Amino acid sequence: ELVSNYYDQYDQVPKDDKTKLADQVIDIVHGYSGRFRKLDNESGMWVEASRFEARDKVTHRFRQNRKLGLAGGSTHSNEPAVAKTSNDTDGGGKRLRMMFGK
Repeated sequence: ELVSNYYDQYDQVPKDDKTKLADQVIDIVHGYSGRFRKLDNESGMWVEASRFEARDKVTHRFRQNRKLGLAGGSTHSNEPAVAKTSNDTDGGGKRLRMMFGK
């Protein structure tokens, strides 16, 4: 998972730099034609999440990795480890999806 590749770096930087690192992850996802989507409760359709919502998703995943004690891998590659979909909630019950693809 892409976030796991940056976990060690995220865990060691000050708060302001955590936001910058989350933005880098978002840029990498977008660079691979990936998108962050959220479930629209009214229509039942997946719609593109705002950058703020995407950042919240990425930082939530970093915090979740910390809570689970998951150490990341190498931060030398900007390429996602695998192309996959991550589908979970943001902790507040909102459904969010991070989609990778070409």
